[in-house]
Amino acid sequence: MAACEPVLALADGAIETRAAYLWLRTTGVVCCVIKANVDMDLESSLEINAIIASFSDPPWRRPIPTDISAPHRTDPSVRRHARSAATLATTLKLGILVATPVARMLGNACVIAMRPPYPTRLFTAEGPATTWLEDGWATDG
Repeated sequence: MAACEPVLALADGAIETRAAYLWLRTTGVVCCVIKANVDMDLESSLEINAIIASFSDPPWRRPIPTDISAPHRTDPSVRRHARSAATLATTLKLGILVATPVARMLGNACVIAMRPPYPTRLFTAEGPATTWLEDGWATDG
């Protein structure tokens, strides 16, 4: 399978973990791109959440576009962690970026089944995701 280009363009200075790249935009939005061919496990999810929390003290609940367009495996513990109090403490809205309309349709079914405790939508392009995520968002805490 050919490598899939991320929907989100990586920013200079992004923090790299085993499973993802993260960076803070000047708007206060935290961007996350999951790497191709990684095993997303609970340890990776906890590391990502700790980095998101570290962008401010105390942590703010932030809009988070997360690009999952690259093929990867996700352990069920990651989905449980996504519904946890720790994730709720850092996540205001989650915009999941996928590569195709079919992936968006399948992903919507998963989101309905998962029922995250914060607004969550799937997108195939960065522009609409950014518009939705930043609607009503202010960086003054």
